[in-house]
Amino acid sequence: MDEGDGVLSFENVNMKYPCGAASHQVLTGVSFTLTRGEVAAVIGDRFGGKTTMLRLAAGMEKPRSGTVRFLTSDLATLSERERVGLVGSAISWCDRHGPGMRLDVLDWVAMPLWVGRRRDRRHASERAQAALSIMGVPSVKNRTWSELSMWERVQVPLARGIVNEPSLLLVDDLLDGLGMLRTQEAAGLLRQIAEEIGCAVLVTVSDEEAAVLADRVLSLQGGRLRELARVEPSPPGKLVVFPGRIQGHRRAR
Repeated sequence: MDEGDGVLSFENVNMKYPCGAASHQVLTGVSFTLTRGEVAAVIGDRFGGKTTMLRLAAGMEKPRSGTVRFLTSDLATLSERERVGLVGSAISWCDRHGPGMRLDVLDWVAMPLWVGRRRDRRHASERAQAALSIMGVPSVKNRTWSELSMWERVQVPLARGIVNEPSLLLVDDLLDGLGMLRTQEAAGLLRQIAEEIGCAVLVTVSDEEAAVLADRVLSLQGGRLRELARVEPSPPGKLVVFPGRIQGHRRAR
């Protein structure tokens, strides 16, 4: 698939959950396409279906009807093992939750590279250190999650999200409640990731302030998605170079 082609597409996706004797419709006829280098922000109320959209995009859930495609694959047709294998490799997930165990930041950031993949731990640590440096927090590598500031708890998950150079980065409510300056800085990091790594970024937010610098702003209300704004992407910056990567070259996916 060419770099200008779609990375993620929803085609008339419907999703509902049981609610007592009835059911609750979460998504109704949702359709959109996200391409490489593009940042899309989805605005909506809490518990309004935004996280469900991201879970569908990651293959963690299957839609009740409609199609969710990642690159050339209909996620619903993949085996559970194939879908589970996407998260942490070609698809990265970032949210406000840190590790559930006591780990140094460096080990937690490196984990997607070696858990279940038999990667060399030294190489994984080098890439994790590079990702922390790109996000501006190389000095926190020996700290634990509880020792990080609120802002570092944004930077470190993003470092973990880019360590394997994904095709799709999913960011769930990570930018909310930061204040205007930090929100702009976080949005700038997402723009840098999209342009320099060449992935698509889908981020959920609860207010318009947190959608700053997105190429597209989508609103999810009452289960229906509509586009509020679309802007031209800013000129690309310099290419991020990871250990073992050839500068100026992006891997085919």
